Amino acid sequence: MKVLIIDSTPPDQRTYLAFYLEKLKERKIPYDIIDWVKTKNGEVERTKSKYIIYRVMHLSGWKKYKDFCIVAESIRKIIKKGNYTNLIIVNTIWAVFLIDVILSHFRGRYLLDIRDYKVEKFPIIKWMIPQIVKNSYRTIISSKGFLSFLPEYPSKYSVAHNIPVDKCGYKNKSSLIKNKKHINIGYVGRIRDDAANQYLIDLIRADGRYSLYYYGVFSPYSTFQKKEKNQIDNIHYMGRYDEKDKANLYKKIDMIHSIYLPTNKASKTLTPNRLYDALLYKKPLLVSAGTYLSEIVEKYKLGIAIDFSRNMQINLINRYVDTFDENQFSKSCDKLLEQVCLEQEEFLSVIEEFININ
Repeated sequence: MKVLIIDSTPPDQRTYLAFYLEKLKERKIPYDIIDWVKTKNGEVERTKSKYIIYRVMHLSGWKKYKDFCIVAESIRKIIKKGNYTNLIIVNTIWAVFLIDVILSHFRGRYLLDIRDYKVEKFPIIKWMIPQIVKNSYRTIISSKGFLSFLPEYPSKYSVAHNIPVDKCGYKNKSSLIKNKKHINIGYVGRIRDDAANQYLIDLIRADGRYSLYYYGVFSPYSTFQKKEKNQIDNIHYMGRYDEKDKANLYKKIDMIHSIYLPTNKASKTLTPNRLYDALLYKKPLLVSAGTYLSEIVEKYKLGIAIDFSRNMQINLINRYVDTFDENQFSKSCDKLLEQVCLEQEEFLSVIEEFININ
């Protein structure tokens, strides 16, 4: 057996690959990973267990499509040369561009891992996806919210949570308590969605009860942190953090900011890492109403769903804090964490079965 992992996500954003790599290394299965460097052009480079494709990616339109076609052709050559028996394909886009290859030579021998809603909205791709899912060994989804746009093949789906199973017994105590006088709201992760962040900043700007901390790298398209009106005493931009320091960061946070404007299917259906942070570190969530995440938060009573069409949301947050039941919240976190960990163990079992195919 020999496995090729096809994933063009920047290496610092694909922590989920660790789950695959751990199982491959345990079984001493040879594998290669494809990297796409999108900032410069050059020849394909081969290193140990990695192919690096250099191709500047345009941001939109026909030129971007051409970039994907060229990179896909390089991947075809790598597949042909490498004599791979199995594929792990991250994100639907590569399954689409390589559909003839995977359906001709890898039926039942590829895992499709869907991390986002992007190309699924295009009509021609909607037509392809049922065939791609049907012929996969299993299709891995990072959010059950994705089932709203994927074809109905229940036996083909497994949920992957971005949480190590060795943390499932992790016990913590909420730093938020009933009637707490000052509350630190924290955002930990890659920072994007200017409109949602501006909404929250405007919400707490004049309320001395709240401070908002941002830990992480900003999207290159984000500008809200540079606006003069957002350089105020209770808004703090802390910069890049090291993953190993995450537990210490959360000791300083009482509530987690995980608000995205529900303006598209991507933001409505995703399950962000901050959900798992909330469960592990026992921090209530601030989320957007009308999203799959808000359904989880409301079902398990894990925080507050903010409705952007209504005013006076700060009163909603104040009321939540002033009536907060720490004991009930911790029980709710543990209940969902138990379910998440069971599903994660199933996902890991799927990887083991996949790399044991004869």
